[in-house]
Amino acid sequence: MITPTSNYGFPPNLPTQHGSSSRPKDRERSSPSDWSMLNSLTAARLRRYLQKTEDLTAEKIERACHLLEIYHTVYRRDLLLLRRQGYYGKCPPPTSQQLQLMAQRLTEAEGQIYSAQYILLGLKTLALYLTTQK
Repeated sequence: MITPTSNYGFPPNLPTQHGSSSRPKDRERSSPSDWSMLNSLTAARLRRYLQKTEDLTAEKIERACHLLEIYHTVYRRDLLLLRRQGYYGKCPPPTSQQLQLMAQRLTEAEGQIYSAQYILLGLKTLALYLTTQK
């Protein structure tokens, strides 16, 4: 399977975090999870945030918004099912099946093959970017 090696077109100068959390340590306890943050973010609001970044082209911004829309389509559907079954905890990370479906949809839309790992990296990078911009 071909997997693109870029970081989904987001700024390469994002701070990197060591360890299992993609969030700065001072945010760990009181802030929403990356998945909750992405779940509540609209594509229009994401576009406004990213347009403030000088090193992002319009194409990269649209790709990021498209990734978010695909995430919403797959993740929100399954989260609603969980909620109907009585689960009201934190937003769980996307499952491998969800990531595979997101990769499949992005592949179909863009004509380039994407992996589930690539989707996960793109979503985490996007969440980290949003975290560092607030």
